[in-house]
Amino acid sequence: MRLWFVIAGIDGAILILLGAYGAHNVALDSDARRWFDTAWQYQALHAAALLAIAVAIAQVGRLARITLNLAAVSFALGTALFCGSLYRMALASEALFPMAAPIGGSAFILGWVAIALAGLIACRRPG
Repeated sequence: MRLWFVIAGIDGAILILLGAYGAHNVALDSDARRWFDTAWQYQALHAAALLAIAVAIAQVGRLARITLNLAAVSFALGTALFCGSLYRMALASEALFPMAAPIGGSAFILGWVAIALAGLIACRRPG
């Protein structure tokens, strides 16, 4: 649980630094701006989700905790690959590597499915 607080905090700090950079970088053309804005919006959503997962992990049973950890790993991987690739597209006009963004986007989807599964597991838990 503590690890996800640390990762969410670092992710949030990087988000603010990149957001400030993007807001003050007048050299970004409209296509680059679109890539950059999409990246920070997805990163912001998933940084907040990582923080929520860190809190939720303490509230659920073992199997739901495992599932929430899968969600957190998926969100961290999705942020690195999807957002990282979009930031690179905005700043260097090339992706991290071929298929980085789709793989990262799939990781985001997997994370949200894992959260739903953890919720179902937690609802079935007696008490």
